[in-house]
Amino acid sequence: MSRILSKLGPACAILAVSALFAPAQAEPICIADWSDAGPIVRREGLTTIERVGRLARDRAAIEIVDTALCRNDGHFVYRLTVRSGQGVLRTLFVDARKPFERPFER
Repeated sequence: MSRILSKLGPACAILAVSALFAPAQAEPICIADWSDAGPIVRREGLTTIERVGRLARDRAAIEIVDTALCRNDGHFVYRLTVRSGQGVLRTLFVDARKPFERPFER
């Protein structure tokens, strides 16, 4: 590697080495099995996935196709695979304590 870096020049070498140590964006850790996720929802006082489903249907006119409980940066979120009225599938992450207050796509 040192031969490669010496050929690149000092500026390129610094960029190449710093890229090796750049922090990666953490991926959420998810539980799709609700026999495991259910007790966590109850223990943490999170909004139930049934309520999230009703909110999705009533407020956003979307159908939830698949769900998982995730932990991302210390917060619980639901990963929702949803189908819009046009049939388009997409993934949303919503806060498990206050769903649909600020959904974001991934």
